[in-house]
Amino acid sequence: MKKCCVIADFLSERNIKQISESASEYGFEVAFFDSAGSANGKVSDAEIIYSGGDASVLSQMPHLKWCHCAFAGVGPYTESGRFGPGKARLTNS
Repeated sequence: MKKCCVIADFLSERNIKQISESASEYGFEVAFFDSAGSANGKVSDAEIIYSGGDASVLSQMPHLKWCHCAFAGVGPYTESGRFGPGKARLTNS
C-alpha cells in the first residue's frame, strides 16, 4: 500500500477518520503526526505529505510526489529544491 503522511496538530477525530477513509479508497495508508519532530525518521516511504508548517522532513522523503501546505507561505518548501518541472508538485491552501 502507498504511504501518505499528515503533519498537523489541528485535526479532529472526525477529520482523521475522513482523511483515512478517503485515502484508503485510492490505495493509501495515512500516518498522522502532530509535529515534524514526531514525524522525524518515519516518513521515508511516503509519496504524499500534507503539512501545517515545518518543511524539515522533506529531506527524508526520497519518494515524494506531492506536498500540500495548509497555509499560504510556502517559502520554506520552495527553498528545499524538491519542487518544479520533473520534480514533486507543491500546492497550498
